[in-house]
Amino acid sequence: MDKFIYDLGNGQWDILELRDLLEKILPEKKIVRNYEVKHDFQTIGKKTMLLNAGQIDSVQLIIIALEDISERKGLEEKLAKYTKELEGKVVARTGQLTDKNEELEKMNRFMVGRELKMVEQKKEIADLKKAG
Repeated sequence: MDKFIYDLGNGQWDILELRDLLEKILPEKKIVRNYEVKHDFQTIGKKTMLLNAGQIDSVQLIIIALEDISERKGLEEKLAKYTKELEGKVVARTGQLTDKNEELEKMNRFMVGRELKMVEQKKEIADLKKAG
């Protein structure tokens, strides 16, 4: 008995993106790889699926492989969030370090200037002792 995928699970598989894939995209391309579909199922909740499909014209069949990538997508989203947060922290810390570095450079210029002034004054004192 022929059955449409849309009828499975009391119609839970009647998904617009799946219909587009099977009725519009697949007949034109004959093979579809890594087509992502998101759907909120009544019994199992929100899922992200990766579909691969091929149309076999000689027997008028469609072969579909579904992979539940919900967990992987969730981990990818968490990783992207953590990466963004980390980048923000790096930018903030870099700004703090830049400020501290500028402060140290100012202090270094001041100290070097003082040291040069001391050398100059020692030379003047030595010159005065020789003259006196």
